[in-house]
Amino acid sequence: MESLTSKESSQSPKKSNKGPIVGAAVGAIVLGLLFAPPYLRQRVTIPVLAALGNRSAQCFVHFRDHFKDPYTAYLVEGYELSEDSVLWPSWLEKGSTVRRILRIEAKARNGFGAYDSEYFECGLDENERFDEVKTAIIRLDKLNSRSY
Repeated sequence: MESLTSKESSQSPKKSNKGPIVGAAVGAIVLGLLFAPPYLRQRVTIPVLAALGNRSAQCFVHFRDHFKDPYTAYLVEGYELSEDSVLWPSWLEKGSTVRRILRIEAKARNGFGAYDSEYFECGLDENERFDEVKTAIIRLDKLNSRSY
């Protein structure tokens, strides 16, 4: 009987050496995200932020396909404007259905391979959340204000 217990104790389960491999993989992913260009970094972070309710990220996701090369598009900044703001767009009438907007700056590669900035305006509802209907109204007002 003692021989069985001594065999059992000497045959302890083997330890897995997967810990360092998993650690190295996680480290490589973190380093890749730190040193990646902004458009690659934001391919991971923007959808998560948009799902969590970040208004700038939601606005960017809404307009990303408007670029010639949407894969290289990335968000630079976003800021909120109210009707009494000096930066309120002249083409958007004060007192309209849109009272607050979110203006974002995004960059993407143009047809020549250089990065070009573009500004987009998104509508915000009464609770200051991204509103697709008000964004469409802003887009139509902007298009109607252009003189050809």
